[in-house]
Amino acid sequence: MKKILFSTKLLLSQIAIFIIVYGAILLIIPEIMYDLVDQTEATRIMRYTEQVAMRIEQRLNEIERFSEFLSNDEALYRKLKAVEESRNPGEEASLRLYLSNLIQKDAVSSYKVLGIYVDIEGSGYYTNTVGLSDDLKRYIDEEISPAYEAQESEALYVTPFNYRDKESNSLFGNTFTRAFGFVRSYSRDDLSGKIIIISSFDEIQYIAGNLSDICEDYTLLSSAQEELISPKDSAKMDYTHTLQKTKYGDSYWERYAIEYDGIYTIRYLKNGGWKLLTYMGKDEVVANNVASQYNILIFVAVFGVIVIIAMIVIVKRFTRPLSDLAIQMKAISTGDFKARVHVISGDEIGMVGDAFNLMAERLEDSIEKIVEKEKLEQRMRYGLLISQVDPHFIYNTMNTITYLAQKNRVNDVIVVNKAMIEILKDRLRIEDSDVFDSLKQEINVVKQYLTIQKYRYEDIFKVKYEIEEDCMQCYIAKNMIQPLIENALSHGLLQNKDENGEPLGGCIRIRVYKDQKFIHINITDNGVGMTQEEVEEISRPMKHWERGVHIGIRNIRERMKYIYHENASMEISSRKGFGTTVSLILPLRFDDSNSIKEIPD
Repeated sequence: MKKILFSTKLLLSQIAIFIIVYGAILLIIPEIMYDLVDQTEATRIMRYTEQVAMRIEQRLNEIERFSEFLSNDEALYRKLKAVEESRNPGEEASLRLYLSNLIQKDAVSSYKVLGIYVDIEGSGYYTNTVGLSDDLKRYIDEEISPAYEAQESEALYVTPFNYRDKESNSLFGNTFTRAFGFVRSYSRDDLSGKIIIISSFDEIQYIAGNLSDICEDYTLLSSAQEELISPKDSAKMDYTHTLQKTKYGDSYWERYAIEYDGIYTIRYLKNGGWKLLTYMGKDEVVANNVASQYNILIFVAVFGVIVIIAMIVIVKRFTRPLSDLAIQMKAISTGDFKARVHVISGDEIGMVGDAFNLMAERLEDSIEKIVEKEKLEQRMRYGLLISQVDPHFIYNTMNTITYLAQKNRVNDVIVVNKAMIEILKDRLRIEDSDVFDSLKQEINVVKQYLTIQKYRYEDIFKVKYEIEEDCMQCYIAKNMIQPLIENALSHGLLQNKDENGEPLGGCIRIRVYKDQKFIHINITDNGVGMTQEEVEEISRPMKHWERGVHIGIRNIRERMKYIYHENASMEISSRKGFGTTVSLILPLRFDDSNSIKEIPD
């Protein structure tokens, strides 16, 4: 058997899959496209047909309103009465002139009303017309009037008819090819008869012709299913079948059907029982829809994905064992030490897999021991960071208590001692469950600290609190604020001295506010301030177990990094001789869950 190279196998497989998938896509694209857009196209056709129907209904309503106006016009009745009684040509001329003036008075254009036929029921059926030829009068007498008499309604739409040769000019000078009419009876006292208004049908045909912009076949049917308008003699619709298979749309005035061969719609007009029927063939839906181009792109993309997936399956079929081993080795290189290879063969690849699994197992054990040791060291270090208390603070506080005791200020001794107890108690809570505390508790510790310092440095400094009330329930990493206050007092205000070496004092401003994601804590003093070099010095990373000036700043930075990772920041701005501002920007949280593990990376 002739050997085939691995690359040749891949190429031949790709070509075969490409031909099969591409042929399948060519077959199903038209069907899928039609299924995707048929409902949208049906809605679009019905909306467009509704607009056309409303314009036609407006024309028909105008004719109906004009006929109703004539049937109730008192002046017209008086002139009809005069004509009936006198049969005088002058009265007849006056009646025709009055009818012509009514057309212009009511702003009914001549192309909308071509002529008016009024008869007086009685002996001889006396008639009077305006704008109608003799042949058209005979057509009314022979066709329209008998049709009206045969039906029971008081009004009737006259089926559109063609003008005979040389009769397409109306009395008002316009040229038309088709006309239709509206018949309405009237009755007043002893005078009765009917009014027939003849109007141009060309405008309605023109309005309906707008449907050709959206579909290939349409027609207008009368109530008797007579075809009034149809632009395509070669594409006759089966009206009975169309009426039966359609279903109602958004209203009872419209129906539609989505069939395999195309989309059918029906729009019922509110006048005369007329109906607009449309048909858009399946090919027209696919060819004319704008979204079809995008659908083709989607299908091409799907085709590409299918080819890629198929190629991946084929490649994996030949190289799966080695691929699995490479994937698991890569997983271990990224830190997933639980990665293992599922060995299913007993060949050399299987031996490599067994050796890999053994190596991964031993490596995982070693890493777990290292991680546990590191976690323990981190917890111990955090506990030392958070529990650091300046021994000078305790020494000075005890001196203050001694001084107050010597002065017999017992109540003040109690206050200072209680404040120091609160501070020490807060500092010594170093378990994981006490990593966070509410801002209210942190401010309370600050106040206890400042209580002690006010006894020590009477009338030297003031403190101004600007804290939004709803921030008090926020939770922050504990012991973040008090060290900053201690720095502001010790290295800011107390270093600001006069020429005699006496502290000038100053003010510490504590401002806390929040936005949607962070809580902002600003500690500002108006002490001696710092140069930019000094700011950079205290901003450098802290060495292991370092102690000294501004240790509180570095302590806080270390704890912020341990707890919040990269989600929090500290900013220091200072100006020599004007003071310093330290700003903490911490993630906003309102729950009392204090586990370090819940801080997002």
